[in-house]
Amino acid sequence: MTADKNIVAVILCGGQSTRMGRDKSMVEYHGLPQWSHIRKMVETIATSTFYSINQNQFSHFKDKPHFIDKHDLHGPINGLMTAFDNLNNVHILLIGIDYPLLTIHDLQMLIDHKSHLDDVVCYYHADENIAEPLVAFYDARCASLLASYIYVDERPSIQGFLKTVNLKKINLVEPHNIVSFDSE
Repeated sequence: MTADKNIVAVILCGGQSTRMGRDKSMVEYHGLPQWSHIRKMVETIATSTFYSINQNQFSHFKDKPHFIDKHDLHGPINGLMTAFDNLNNVHILLIGIDYPLLTIHDLQMLIDHKSHLDDVVCYYHADENIAEPLVAFYDARCASLLASYIYVDERPSIQGFLKTVNLKKINLVEPHNIVSFDSE
């Protein structure tokens, strides 16, 4: 696997961690804090990695490439929009911090399934009839599509955004890999 020059990994670390009771990005699952484990995993498929953080996390991430959520939006859509605001003409491999069973193969599959017609490629939980937007590949054209969506929707969300774009949903080969561990 080689890194595509236009793919940037954005690791969403900025959640409030209210159910977890502590910063999820610092939890160790593989002998490393989760933020470090994901960064190491994506090194071969993305040219660079940025952390999407909230203001309270700045002291830990100040020496790492990061974006502080800057929009008056709730949830992970804030991190995605902030990333597109700061990056020009790149595809974003968006990865939520709370997927410790995720593998490099799971991420590579998203990239491999992308066609020129797809705005977003994500996994699909068939049993719940829901797309998984926090482990997904967002085409560069999503920058303008997302900005337009946020402008017109009163309560924007990533799930709502996915309903407005050309979305390719792929079935999970290993469904347990895409299970969020957001509580202890």
